[in-house]
Amino acid sequence: MSTFTNRLSQQINPGDKVVAIAQGYSHAIRERVGTFVGVSAAGSPQVRVTLEVWGYLKPDGTRGKYGDPGVKYSKQTVERVSTYYAGRVYKLA
Repeated sequence: MSTFTNRLSQQINPGDKVVAIAQGYSHAIRERVGTFVGVSAAGSPQVRVTLEVWGYLKPDGTRGKYGDPGVKYSKQTVERVSTYYAGRVYKLA
């Protein structure tokens, strides 16, 4: 785990609250608030974010797929570690 210096010369340490900007499909811009985890082997920042996504949930609470017996399509909270290759990660005050 190491620090990351963004284009604004902010020193970001693991555990700091950050906002990450990503460009997605069809040039859509997404911003996510999360916790800085560290730097990948390629030197890109990694951020842990919590998202609410729609998906299939089995009766026992595990993730399922369409066609599983008793599966229910519902909103779920997931935690994901994302790598931002463009390096657009900024420290929150």
